[in-house]
Amino acid sequence: MKHIDHKHTIKKDLKNHISVISGRTTESHFKQGEQTKKNDESDVFDINSKIVYEDFLLNFKEIIFDYFKIASGILTSTKDVHVDCTFIGETVQMVFLLKGNYTIEILGKSSSFTAHECNIFFGIETECKALISKGEHHIFLIDIQKEFFIKFFPKHEKFIDFRQQIENYENGYIRKQNLPITSEMLTLINLIIDCKWKGHFRKIYVHSKVMELLFLQLNILSLDLKPNEPVTPCNIVKMEIALNYLSKNYRNPGTLKELSKKIGTNEFLLKRDFKILFGTTVFGYVSEVRMKKAKELLLKSKYSISQISDEVGYKNPQHFSTAFKRKFGICPSSIR
Repeated sequence: MKHIDHKHTIKKDLKNHISVISGRTTESHFKQGEQTKKNDESDVFDINSKIVYEDFLLNFKEIIFDYFKIASGILTSTKDVHVDCTFIGETVQMVFLLKGNYTIEILGKSSSFTAHECNIFFGIETECKALISKGEHHIFLIDIQKEFFIKFFPKHEKFIDFRQQIENYENGYIRKQNLPITSEMLTLINLIIDCKWKGHFRKIYVHSKVMELLFLQLNILSLDLKPNEPVTPCNIVKMEIALNYLSKNYRNPGTLKELSKKIGTNEFLLKRDFKILFGTTVFGYVSEVRMKKAKELLLKSKYSISQISDEVGYKNPQHFSTAFKRKFGICPSSIR
């Protein structure tokens, strides 16, 4: 795997520098500060770094695998932090900003991240500047070996520009407009961060979650969302409220008009943004929840098919049986 070095200068009048290395398979992002490093029987390295200045604190946890490196960091500062970066080598980086905001300038082009946004970046041999505002910031990164990424990168017409960008060794993001971090992505990120598996089992588990996370990012990119029509942070919150409401009220979810009024948006944005964030329609999600609950009741309860049909919100047992067979390929009575 080729290397990326990010040399960070926290303040112009500060003599200390933070050296960062992205993409290297056996080393941390950082060369200074307090650091502990250990590896397990599966040759996976765990590195914890802590860097403290007068008005700046960074805690960073990294897990280094064969083809990618995961990094989760929390930065807290009482002042705006100015950062000078130098990239050496090449890597593909999945960027998720869970909290906070920052702006980065690469070759004269500025890109800004705010909380709950993500993107995919390809970097090689360049210098850049970043401004991280005061406050608390939580960032989650996955540095992927370029060859490994290309192996799974879809040959889709919407990805042609990024593929050519990588082939031509050009720095930049897969899309100018950042993507929203969906609830599914956040769930996967938390599963990776909080993984309790050890050794080879952790290696398999985390590998599968990274691939699933990459799939979710690329899936959103493949949807017909115009760059000038992103899902706003405000609407991300509203869609999460809608999802939570539907999860609890799947028996009687109401109409789209009623739901959009309840969460404070309109029907068009409800339908569009819900599909973008969760990969399904409002009523498609309701059907998923109903089928999951019905299957659970069939396996764990003694309710009749008619009772279960009513329990999950179907007025007609025949309609329920048809939907169940379409979902699982078998009739409800066959599952018992």
